[in-house]
Amino acid sequence: MRPKKPISSTTIFDERGVKVRIDKLKNAVGKSYEVVVEEKPHVAIVVAIRRGGNEILVISNYRHQAGSELMEFPGGKIEENEKPEDAARRELYEETGYEAETLIPLGSYWYTGTSYQYVFVAANPEHNQGHRIGMAEDSLQPRWISRSHWEEVVMKSSQTTVGSVAAWCKYRIWSRS
Repeated sequence: MRPKKPISSTTIFDERGVKVRIDKLKNAVGKSYEVVVEEKPHVAIVVAIRRGGNEILVISNYRHQAGSELMEFPGGKIEENEKPEDAARRELYEETGYEAETLIPLGSYWYTGTSYQYVFVAANPEHNQGHRIGMAEDSLQPRWISRSHWEEVVMKSSQTTVGSVAAWCKYRIWSRS
């Protein structure tokens, strides 16, 4: 199916890298309808592992929208003209103080609105002792947890994000091949 061209498009919000618009479209029988479109920047996320994948690096991050602290993988916005791998490397360092010699790309998927999430694996990243953890955002709390603990969080709680769960799925499929 080809993408539909909007009859009209009205921007209702455009601030801090997020744009929300209302597109008016027509269906196959000619009836018009409206769709709310959220434009957000692409993001990069890092599944950092050590000890053969038995430990996973996560951050606990207060998310105002959820009203609680969520456990998630390091990651964030890909800046304009930045390569996804460079963004992943930068986010891993800014949010945790860890640096990865090698990042393995696992691909991307449609994430939200009009953005994609690019997933990378960092095996055995090294901590930079000169970095103050959480320097970029004071709510970040990085820590290593067991694979079983992470999978319990994914299966039995609502204390993580869809982006981290999807990245974990990509990692698990990749790790079996």
